[in-house]
Amino acid sequence: MHMATYVNSEMFHELGGFRKEMKYSGDYDFFLRALAIEPFARIGRTLACFRRHGDNQSMSITPKHRAEIAEVERQFGPSREWKKQYYRYLLKFWLNATNPSWFACKRIDALRTPRAGLMFQD
Repeated sequence: MHMATYVNSEMFHELGGFRKEMKYSGDYDFFLRALAIEPFARIGRTLACFRRHGDNQSMSITPKHRAEIAEVERQFGPSREWKKQYYRYLLKFWLNATNPSWFACKRIDALRTPRAGLMFQD
């Protein structure tokens, strides 16, 4: 989660900060640029969280939002479609298998939250 990610100011400046032209995917782009320089360390406890609701930007993906996501994926993602799908399902399997309580909460939340226009469906 982006609100639970901490980057020191030196790295932030080295990366040039967030790309201001990216209204929706600036954090996605920033994290991938950061990951190319330094792997993230994981802390084994929750530091922050957020609530999903119908007004979240990620809950109603606009064409501009989709275009930004596609731009970041073209720049950092695999070029072959089969490889994209392979990585996607491998990541989903790993996340769900290693976090069973999170998976259960995610399924319950999906039943309660309106999903109109949601791009990231499971």
